[in-house]
Formats: sequence, C-alpha cells, structure tokens
Amino acid sequence: MVRNTVAAIGIRLALLMMVVSILLPDPIIAQSPAHHMEKLKEHGWTNVVLPMFKPALIGEAPTSAGMSAGLPDWSRVVFQSYRDNNWEIYLAQSDGSQPVRLTNHPAADLYPRLNRGVTRVAFISDRDGNFEIYVMNTDGSDLMRLTVNDADDAGPVWSPDGSRIAFTSKRDGNWEIYVMNADGSAQTRLTFDGADDVTPTWSPDGTRIAWVRRSNKTDGALWVMNADGSGAHAITGGLRFLQHPDWSPDGTRLAFDYDADGDVWNELAVINVDGTGLRTAYDLGSDLVDAWMGSWSPDAEWLLFTQVIYAIQNEQLFIHNTYVDRVPLDGAFRDELPGTGYDATPDWESTDNQPPTAWVRRMPRLSHAGGFTVTWSGEDRGPAGIRGYEVQYREGASGTWTTWLADTAETAALFPGEPGHTYAFRARAWDNAYNQQPWRGDRADTETTLYTWKVTGSVQDGRGRPISDTPLAISPAPLFPATTRMDGGYQAYMQHGGEHTLTVIKPGYGSTAPMSLDLTADTVADHVLPPADNQIRIGGFEADAQQLTDWIIPRSTIATPTVTTVLRHTGREAASLGMTCPFPCFSDPVAIWNVNFLASLPDVAVDSRGNLHVVWSVVKLSGPGQDVYYGVRAVDGTWSEPEVIGNTGDYHQTMRPRLAVDGHDTLHAVWSGEAGLYYSQRPAAGDWTPPVVIVQQPSELGAIAADREGGVHVVYRCTSSVDCPPWEAPLVYYLEKSPSGAWHSPRGLDDGDGYTGAGVAVGPDGTVHFVWQEVNAGVFYQARLPNGGWTVREKVFDGWGYSFERQRIAVGADGGVHVVWNWPYKVYYASRPPGGTWSAPEELPRADGAADLAVDDQGVVHLLTFWSRTSDEEKGTYYRRKAPG
Repeated sequence: MVRNTVAAIGIRLALLMMVVSILLPDPIIAQSPAHHMEKLKEHGWTNVVLPMFKPALIGEAPTSAGMSAGLPDWSRVVFQSYRDNNWEIYLAQSDGSQPVRLTNHPAADLYPRLNRGVTRVAFISDRDGNFEIYVMNTDGSDLMRLTVNDADDAGPVWSPDGSRIAFTSKRDGNWEIYVMNADGSAQTRLTFDGADDVTPTWSPDGTRIAWVRRSNKTDGALWVMNADGSGAHAITGGLRFLQHPDWSPDGTRLAFDYDADGDVWNELAVINVDGTGLRTAYDLGSDLVDAWMGSWSPDAEWLLFTQVIYAIQNEQLFIHNTYVDRVPLDGAFRDELPGTGYDATPDWESTDNQPPTAWVRRMPRLSHAGGFTVTWSGEDRGPAGIRGYEVQYREGASGTWTTWLADTAETAALFPGEPGHTYAFRARAWDNAYNQQPWRGDRADTETTLYTWKVTGSVQDGRGRPISDTPLAISPAPLFPATTRMDGGYQAYMQHGGEHTLTVIKPGYGSTAPMSLDLTADTVADHVLPPADNQIRIGGFEADAQQLTDWIIPRSTIATPTVTTVLRHTGREAASLGMTCPFPCFSDPVAIWNVNFLASLPDVAVDSRGNLHVVWSVVKLSGPGQDVYYGVRAVDGTWSEPEVIGNTGDYHQTMRPRLAVDGHDTLHAVWSGEAGLYYSQRPAAGDWTPPVVIVQQPSELGAIAADREGGVHVVYRCTSSVDCPPWEAPLVYYLEKSPSGAWHSPRGLDDGDGYTGAGVAVGPDGTVHFVWQEVNAGVFYQARLPNGGWTVREKVFDGWGYSFERQRIAVGADGGVHVVWNWPYKVYYASRPPGGTWSAPEELPRADGAADLAVDDQGVVHLLTFWSRTSDEEKGTYYRRKAPG
C-alpha cells in the first residue's frame, strides 16, 4: 500500500533487475495507474534499465524498523542506498543492522554483488563517464575498474569460486552475456542473439549460467547455458516483465520477479531449474507496488528483495519509496531491513566459503551381511555448520560409485549387502551455506567384505597348549583360507550358512573325526589334537554315551560327566566335566541403591581399612547430561546414602566414571563431560573437592590409577576430529598428576590407531604400566619407570581387528604384570613375570565379552568375564582364578 508521504523519484528509473539507465524526457500524465505503469515498464524494459533513480523529495520517506530474529550470523547483506543524497554502496549485518558505507563518490554506484566469503564487492558506476564494472574489498579499499569501453557494462555476478565474473554488456550492439576473470582479463562473449540477453546468475557449482532473454517489449524467458556458453536452452516461455533471476544455493531452483497475475505489478516467483514447478512465492497484494527479486539467503530459506512503492501526484507517476525486505519461501510473512526508504538491489551472501569435511569411519575388513551399520561423521571449520551428507558405495575395486544416501542428516545406517561381496564407502558433506565438499578423486574412505556367519575357535593339544600355523579344511570353503595364529586361535568367514564340516590335520599329531557344523549363527568351534601315539580309544565319545557311567567322582562338589554336543572339541560330541558350585560360590546379589535404568556401570576401589568405594553416573531425567554419584560400604557392611559429586554438562554419550585410591586413602575420580575430562578428589577424612577440567578437548576416559605417594595416572582417548584427526597419531594419551597436585602435559602412547582406550596400573615400586589396543595391529604394552624413563613399547598380542571393550591390567606384589583383553568374541590373558618376557596369549574358555582382573597379595589372579554367545542357560558372568606361577 502507498505510504503517507510521497517522495518523487522521477527521471532515471530502475525497473526489473536490468542493467542500463534511460532518461524519461517528460513525466507520464496519468490516465490510470495501470495504464501508465505498463507504459513506463514497457519503455524502460525495452531500453534495459539500471537500478538507479534520482529522488526529487516532496517529503520525508518513512524508515523501516528492521527484521525479526533468526537470521544466520555468518552472512552479510550489501545494497545501494540514496540515504546520503547520492547512490552509494553499503554493507550490513544479515538483519540489516550496522550498515557501513563502502563508496563515497559523486557518481552513481549501483547494483552491488558480494563474492562467497564476503571479501570482495562487484558493482557498476558511471564515475568515468559511462557505466563500467568495478570491484573493491568489503571495507571499500583496493578499488579496481575491470571494464573499459564506450558502451555500458552492468549486472556483475561472481562465480561461486570467486575466480570469474559474469556480466551484461552492449559493447557489440545489443545486450549480451559476457564472462571475465576476477581481475578483468579474458573478457569473453557467451550469447549471440538478436534479442537482448541480460542479468546473468551462476549455478552454485559454477558450471551453468541462467539469464533473461527478452522476446518483445513486455515478455522475457529464462534461459540456461553451460558456463562456456554451450548448451543454451530456454526453460520457460515468455513471462510478463520477467527480471532479476537468482540461482538458489542448493542448485535446484531459480527465483525471480514478474507480473504473475497480469495486474502490471511484479510478484516474486520460484521455478525448478528444469522449468517445472513455477509458483508465486510472494505477492505484496497492493496496487502501485512491485517486488524486485534480490537474492536468496545463504541457507536457501529466505528471499531478499526490493519493495518498490509507486505514487501518483499531479497526474504524474513517481516512485515513492524503495525498501529491502525478506520473506520465507512459503511467503508466510514479510520482514523489512532497517532503512531510509531509498535502499535497493540487495545481495545476501555467506561469510563461510569453506566446505566441511566428512568421512566414513573405518570398518573392519569383514562385516556381517544382512544389515550392518555404516557410520560417518564430519567437521565444519566454518561457522555455518553441517547441513547434510551424501554417502556412496562401490562394489569391488573396479565398480562404479553409486549414491546410497543422497541427502541425509543421519550419521549411521544399515547397509543391506550380499555375502561374499566387497563394498567400499565414501561420504561428503555440505554446510548450511551450501559449501559442498568435493569427492577425493576415486578414493574410498573404507571398505569391507561381507560374510554370512563366522566360525571362531582354537586348536590346542591335550595339555591346552596352542597349536599355531595349522590350516583348517572347511567345506564349503570360507571366503579366505583359515589358519591358526600364534595363540592357536582362528577365524573363518563363511559366505553361506547351513551344513559345513571342519577338519584339522597337523603333522606330528593324531587324527580326529571331522566336526559337523550346522551354521545358523556365528559359531565357536574349538578343536583338540591328540598326540600321534594317543592310547585313548573312542576319544570323541561318539560311539557310546554310557561309557561315562564308570567314571569315578572324587568329591560331591564335582558334577557327573555328561555327553554334550554344545561344548565339543572334536567330532560331534564331548564330555562335560565341572563342579556343582564353581568356586567361590558367590552369594546371591543384593540391591544397594535404587537408581533408574539409565545408570552406568559402577567403578570400585577399596582403601587400606577395607571400605569399598563406588562411583557411577546416571542420566538426568530433566536437564542436560549426567550426574556422577558416589557411595561407600563401610567395613561393618553398612552402605551410605549416594551423593552427587559432579556433572558432565551437556554431554550425551555413554560415560562410566573411574575411581582410584592412593596410599593415603585419598579417593580420585575422573569422568568425561562436555568440557573434556573432569577430576575431583576426596581425602580420607574430608569431602569431595569441586570438579576441575584437566583435559580441555573432547575425550573418552580409559582408566585411572593412583600410587602410594598420592600421584594420579590417567589414560584417555582424544575424540576431537579437529585436535586429533581420525587415524592420525596419537589418539591415546597419558596424563600424570604429581603428589604435589600439579598436572603434567599429556604424552601420546599410540601410533594413531588406538581404538577404545587403555588400561593403567601402578606397581609396588612406583612403575606405571600401560596397555592399549590399536586397530588391526594388536595389543601393546609400555611402562614409565620410577626415574621418569620409559621402556620400549612391546606388542603383547598380534591380531587383525578390534574390540569395543577396554583392556585391563593389574600388577602383583612381586611386580609381575597381568593383562586381559577382548578380541572379537574372545577374551585373552597374558602375563609377564618381573624381569621376564610376555607369555603366549591364552584364550579363556567360556568368555567372549567384558572382562576385568585383579591380583591379591598372594599373587592369585582373579578374573571376571562375560559369556554371551551360548545358550540362555549358560549365558552370564563367570569368575575364575589363577594360582601363582
């Protein structure tokens, strides 16, 4: 609608997003607003006008209050304004606030356009006699003229990479589209048509240009061509007073303005780049009001435009005011930038021109078919933030890349592949400013081969000693040949399920019956080879199950032997022996505290007086993050009420706090949280100190130990893709707190493949012992001596793969080191006596999950392991111990 005061802006009138000015010698006498507006538009349209008009003020133009909140703070707006009684270029925040004048010249400076990153501005000016194209920095410095000719040049727009500028010029007789380098060199004509070609706009990938081709005095069509001028084609027919096309940041649409409803006044419109889906995006809904398209917002959520308000006074048609406005794509409402009433031709651009980085996380060499999880992640160093991902896969080394997920905000999905096939994966990301990461050539981020079922087990002799370098004959054959490792273990990956046979033949050992396997799930199949001079008959127990009835049972606590087909070692059957109540016959569990189901596993420590201390975390039911709790069981058997000793902040990953007690009975607790790693301590007769951050980067806690003097030793894994890029050394770190209370600088332990943390323990002489796991490399050990020196890193276990469970380490009173760790679906134990070498890894039977250990003062090793890959009756947590020696 017309505003109350009228500012006559006659003479030179900018209409449609064109590029050259015309001089109207006389005002048009009004017969009707529509008639004269149509005549004025027609006259200006045929002469290709500039966004320029000289105000002849009759009254003050009303100012606008400004936009509502919610605009990206990583963008800027540039526009032309007559607020200083001359057309100058201004730069403002995305909401129009804090406008800064960039030009100061008596000539007209018009049609500014920003490059991506908001470092340069292109515009047109008649300061040298006719309209030419100029560029400058966004602070107004480094002004440079790019075009020099007698004809007018106008409508400059930057290519997405900032290396070229497309523009319109009449230097060859009529208006055509040209491109040039950003320094003005290599000016090249792209269109060659008798009609006027004006107002180019680049596609976001820089490969195409869209523009308006005017077919007559009132109609224009949208055209698209390749950036070199080839492949030109129309995507619309004639549209009345079509002008100001602008390509969307996501590359799918074009926005522009035209007289959509035939009432002379222009509306905003959007169309798909293939010419389909034309719709009106916003209609100002008033006579004497035009909407001139300016640009998309960098996040493609808004349209920024010039609202042009006309007026009739003394039977003459004038431009009353111009305002810079924005509307969302659904046209639900309209906001105005703060302005003076003489602001026009806005351009909205992102300050973030850096693409994000994404990658598919490393996968194991082999994965389970039938739906396995592929995970990916990304990092955006710019302020816009990641908007989405594209994930592709390739089958085989010579296959072609196929898009699996074209536009997803998820970071994990199940992939349904075929067994026996190898798949490679890669990912890329784009941010909210639509900066898109390019593919890294043909390179894959990771790859994996799919199998149906996995057979794991070990081959041992009659004494339980591992038999290495033994090939297994499996029919039908596995995907890869299976041979036992140094520890006697093996893994065989099968393409299909169903009936299989497994035969083990090793020179120097006796023969055994083939083992029959009906594969309907992953299966454990251990094998025992008898000696070559074996005197035991029917050792496979297939012939006569009654032969066990004559066995002598020495104690009532030992169960009668039974034949089983579940725990077989060779052939189809085996004899199962065991105690009726396995030592140490634990009592039934007793509930201590009533906590919700979102509690973590606890960590415990015992002080010198026999008090048992416990810490755990609980996800808060209201508010962010998790609370860290502490409780204690006194030597008399009573439990304290739990108390909160800290919080993780806004941290949503699974987190288990760690606890240690030093030689003074001071408790030390460490946990992961929003700010990094947190630490708190509690003297023997005191309260918990306020938590402090000891590692200020995203980290995953591995383990904690305390020595006799009060020193604290922490191992953790860096999880920041910025501070510790994936698969670059190091990832696992050691952090020490001296007894005086000072924290030392972290020391990297691994070579970049540390996976899920590490274990740490302090020996009786003050030596700090470490164990950690590296993906596809094995389990490693290193120690820091009391004098501050470090031992040479040693490999305890050589294996391919990784496990999600942490490694555990304990040191006996004699200084002997004991380690237990998980490898896929197995648990291993190894030890090293004082001054000795590491024992061969020993696979623990009936164990495939989480494990922990401790060594008492007598040198007895106590082990807790979990067994899940068995029947429901036998699934659970198992205890075992190992006598000294």
